[in-house]
Amino acid sequence: MKRTETTPSAESAASPWPLVPSPSLRFVLVRTSHPGNIGAAARAIRTMGFSRLVLVQPHHGSATVETRTAIGQLMIDNLGAHFAHKPLLTPVR
Repeated sequence: MKRTETTPSAESAASPWPLVPSPSLRFVLVRTSHPGNIGAAARAIRTMGFSRLVLVQPHHGSATVETRTAIGQLMIDNLGAHFAHKPLLTPVR
């Protein structure tokens, strides 16, 4: 197609996407079930220059009462160790 005054060039054509990431833009993942997918999405978002990823109702992997009770007890034990100035049972590295 021959370029005329009414045919916009590639440089002047308006893009539907902003050239710079908007600080108010958020990416939302709902009811995720695989941590690898969350990590992949986070890396892709960061690569594109964005930084806001929101998880809504992610799978926690603690569906049983026993597991939730054990996690709660571990949290209490870690807090007790922290305030007693002792090493944590499950330190974050």
